[in-house]
Amino acid sequence: MQIQALTSEQIPHFTKEQIPSFTTKQISVFIIEQIQALTQEQIQEFTEAQIPHFTKEQISYFRKKQIPWFTDWQITWLTTEQIPAFTSEQIPAFIQQQIKALREDQIQEFTEAQIPHFTKEQIPSFTTKQIKNFTWKQPFTAEQIPPLHNKTNSSNTTNSNFMISWWSNPSTHNKTNTSINITTN
Repeated sequence: MQIQALTSEQIPHFTKEQIPSFTTKQISVFIIEQIQALTQEQIQEFTEAQIPHFTKEQISYFRKKQIPWFTDWQITWLTTEQIPAFTSEQIPAFIQQQIKALREDQIQEFTEAQIPHFTKEQIPSFTTKQIKNFTWKQPFTAEQIPPLHNKTNSSNTTNSNFMISWWSNPSTHNKTNTSINITTN
C-alpha cells in the first residue's frame, strides 16, 4: 500500500483492525496531514512494534487533542529519541495516567525547553521515583515547585530528599538549586 498517496480524508476510514497491520516502514512515511487525521480509535490500535517507528518529526505532528488518546502502554513504548520531539503545545496535553507511565529513561530525555510546559496540574502526577530521575539540566519553573511540595501533605508516607533545579528567573536563565523533601504514600 502506498501510504503517502492516501489523503487525510481517507485515513479516518481505516478500521481499528487494519491499523495493526501497517508495517513499520509504512508507519515511518506518514505525513503531517495523515497523522493529524488519525482518530482516537486508530491511535489506540498502534502496537508496541509500530510506536517506536514514528520518527521524531512525526511525533511533533500529532495535534494537542490527539496526545491524550495514547494509552499508557503506548507511552511506555516511546523511545528515548522520540521524547524530545514533543512540542510545547503537546506537553500540557499529557494526562495523569500517561505521565505515571513514563519510564525513568524517558524522564531523563525531556529537554530543558520542554519542562516548563508541564502544568502545575500535571506535576503531581509524577511519582517520587520519576521526579528523582529529572536532572539538573531539566529545571522546573517557580510555578511548578509548589505542587511538588504539596506531595508532602499525605499520610502513610515515605520521605525522599533530593536536589532539584528550577528557574529563579526564566528571562535571564538563572537557575536555583534547592533541596526538596517529597513525601509519598
